[in-house]
Amino acid sequence: MTSPYNTMTPCGWGNPIFTCDISTLNPAVTGVAKIAATEILNARTGYQFGPCQMTIRPCRKDCYDMDVWPYGSTGLYWQWGMWPRPFWYNGVWYNLTCGQCTTGCSCSVISEALLPAPVNQIVQVKVDGAVLPTTAYRLDDYRKLVRLGGMWPICNDLSKADTEVGTWSVTLTIGMDVPQLGLIALGELTEQISRLLCADEACVLPKPTQQIIRQGVTMNFLDPTEIFANGQIGLYLTDMFISAMNPNHLQSRSGVYSPDSEWYRITS
Repeated sequence: MTSPYNTMTPCGWGNPIFTCDISTLNPAVTGVAKIAATEILNARTGYQFGPCQMTIRPCRKDCYDMDVWPYGSTGLYWQWGMWPRPFWYNGVWYNLTCGQCTTGCSCSVISEALLPAPVNQIVQVKVDGAVLPTTAYRLDDYRKLVRLGGMWPICNDLSKADTEVGTWSVTLTIGMDVPQLGLIALGELTEQISRLLCADEACVLPKPTQQIIRQGVTMNFLDPTEIFANGQIGLYLTDMFISAMNPNHLQSRSGVYSPDSEWYRITS
């Protein structure tokens, strides 16, 4: 599994779209060139594309009812509509209302798990080693995995594999799909890197040579250092893709970190 947080190892870019015949090029060279082209485009677009698959072991963050929440055994009971009341449990103060923990929309119980980042796709969810049907959960706000018709397990035994009883896991993909223009750019850049590696004169990538004078004719070329400094490559379709998807030259996709936000553990 390739981690979506390892920005030097892109994943999920798929196959490039070539706009010309590359059958004469060495397949071994084009394979290497594709990896290099993917790394370049991934960096130039701020690491925002390419769904990466990962499996996490989440912890439930939800609203407990009277049967589960410890205050049920203490004789405490909150009537509907009462003001929030403080309750000390396991070293943490909680504000309780309605007899249940609530969301901003209702006083009903919601069992949910907060996922590490906006999710592209939920591949599967396993509880006690069994894969749940897709009707047993839904994804809210691209990050909240909500249980339907039940509750997520209170505990997740991380000492066991997710194929055993007492565990649960979520396999998902993170990252946006590569747009069509991105695959065309990938094909264009892959072809030109392949030609560069083979010393093919048909390569049109900017070269260090600035000027050539032959038989009284002067030819000036673009300075590759200036092109690269502006975040471009020197290829029309490739630069169109980079400019459209990362006009502000961001070095990475934006994110928010909070020391209180970890509700999961990445396992694979």
